[in-house]
This record gives sequence, structure tokens and C-alpha cells, in this order.
Amino acid sequence: MKLGANMPIGPLRLCDLVGIDVLLMVVEYFHKEFGDPKFRPSLALKQKVRAGHYGVKSGKGFYDYSKK
Repeated sequence: MKLGANMPIGPLRLCDLVGIDVLLMVVEYFHKEFGDPKFRPSLALKQKVRAGHYGVKSGKGFYDYSKK
């Protein structure tokens, strides 16, 4: 996405910075509020949160930050 769409940061790294747990809460709220299936939380988000992989704040998310 950085190269193809000229975004300063990729979508998965942005998720890690914001926090995957925060993203999951927002998506669940949108799904409940609007009832639209496009807002249904993905299985990947739920699995990451269950495993405690919240992104930068936990040291692991879509990327591994424990070695930095």
C-alpha cells in the first residue's frame, strides 16, 4: 500500500499503532450500531486480541516489535 497507493504507512502497521484491541472495539460497535455485515469483525482481529497481540503496546501484533 505504501508504494502502490502512496500511503505514508501501511494499513496493518497503522492497526498496530492504534491498537488491535481498539480497532476491534470500534468495528464491533459499528456492526452493532449499523447492522451492516461489512462491519462484522474479522476472525484475524478476534484471534489476535484473544492471544494478547494488541500491536505496539504489547510488543506483538501484525508485526513483531519485541526485538526493537
